[in-house]
Parts: sequence; C-alpha cells; structure tokens
Amino acid sequence: MLTKERGYANFNVKDICEHADVGRSSFYVHFKDKEDVLRASLDDLHNVIVSHWRASLKDGTGELGKASFLTPFLQHVNESRDMWRGMIGAEAAEVVNRRFRIIFADMFAQDLQFKSPYTPLQVARIHVWVGAFMEILAWWLDSEVPLSPLEVNNIFLAEYTAATTFIELS
Repeated sequence: MLTKERGYANFNVKDICEHADVGRSSFYVHFKDKEDVLRASLDDLHNVIVSHWRASLKDGTGELGKASFLTPFLQHVNESRDMWRGMIGAEAAEVVNRRFRIIFADMFAQDLQFKSPYTPLQVARIHVWVGAFMEILAWWLDSEVPLSPLEVNNIFLAEYTAATTFIELS
C-alpha cells in the first residue's frame, strides 16, 4: 500500500511500522530493513506463483515448456500496476530486478526441465529468457499500450516456444 501511495523510495521503516501498527522493535525481530520486507514480499509472491503453476500442471491447464507460470504473475501485475510502477522506481528497482532474476531463473529452469547442476549452455539459455521476460515486463509497465496480461504472455510465449522448439531440434 505504501509503495502504491508514495513509491518505494518515499517511505522508511518508521512509516512501515506506523502503517502496520507495529512497534519498531517488533519490526526488527522479523526484518532487518525495508529491503528485507520487499524481498520477503517477492518471495511470498514467488510461492503463490509456483503454487498456481503446479496446480495448472496437475490439472492440465498448464504445460511444461510453455512458461505457464507467467500468466498468473502477469495477472497479478496488471491488477496492481500502480504498485509495480512504484517498485520499479530507482531505489527498489535493483532489489526487485535481482530477486526476480533469481525467481524466474529457477522457474525457467524447471519449465525447461533442466537438471542441476546446469551446463554453461543451460545457464545461458535460462538467463536469456529471464532477461527477455524482464524487458517485456518493463516495457508493458512503462507503455500506454493497452495489452491484457494474456496478450503480453502471448508476445513472450511466441518467441519462447519457437526458440525452445528450435533448441530441441538442434
């Protein structure tokens, strides 16, 4: 809520405590700083996305190799665009970008069914897809183009599917 109202750079731990109606000592029992809160929130989102993704794989609405974990994430972003724009601002961008690269690298590796330890070529492929998705996400958030989450997903998926099909054939 504070991120949406003020932007990530425009509040501090004191503001978080007041907004959550908790004391600073209680805050510091659980978090070391506001970046720690952001990382925890992103990890919670990761767990929700993974849960939706696994359910979709189980019920047949999702498919490995199709990055079906992106759809629920893009829907979440679309429902909270103002908050996400606030988090992409200068101060939070590094934390968000670093955390998302870790989260999405893991998910792309699972989607492509790569087994750890990854080969250098697998690492390169994972990070190419993470980077491509992050760029499309930033473009979508920054643009005034009225695309739905499904349309954004389809833009990415067209390239992802074509490339992963080509990789399988080579």
